[in-house]
Amino acid sequence: MNKLAENAALISNRDGSRVITVEEFDRMFDDGEDISDFIDPAKTRRADDIIKRVNVDMPIWMMSQLDGRARHLGVTRQALIKMWIAERLETGK
Repeated sequence: MNKLAENAALISNRDGSRVITVEEFDRMFDDGEDISDFIDPAKTRRADDIIKRVNVDMPIWMMSQLDGRARHLGVTRQALIKMWIAERLETGK
């Protein structure tokens, strides 16, 4: 193994048949080459996806309506609330 490989962080592709340095990965990305074989989609996250828990108090009638709408759409109450908030944030209204 050469000196570069001994001291550099290495990345292997998904099946382990190819190993490259982080610097090589960065160069490939910068040059627009296909790096998808070196990325595990199950482990990728957006940098701003850190979860922060919040509590919201609301009247029972509102919870009942949320639950009914969530059931109608086939999602959880939490998923429905997140979808609605995301929609409002994207539209700026």
